[in-house]
Amino acid sequence: MSDFLRFLADLQHSWKFHVEITYSHTTDWIIHIYRKGYNPDGTDQTLCYASSSDLEYVCAKAHAELKENLLEYDGGY
Repeated sequence: MSDFLRFLADLQHSWKFHVEITYSHTTDWIIHIYRKGYNPDGTDQTLCYASSSDLEYVCAKAHAELKENLLEYDGGY
């Protein structure tokens, strides 16, 4: 989890995005990373949406999804 948080902190210097980390008994842990109003029609662009009952797993999943998205659509991170 600390690697993921360091990665997000490093990205904050060059990318503008929002991070929501939530927990509830019904939906477990959720990490949603998005760019507000980034799509051409003004809607939010989701970079990552991961959920799991295990916090370490959801952080690892979000870390991988975010890296894949940045590599595929933005040429790297």
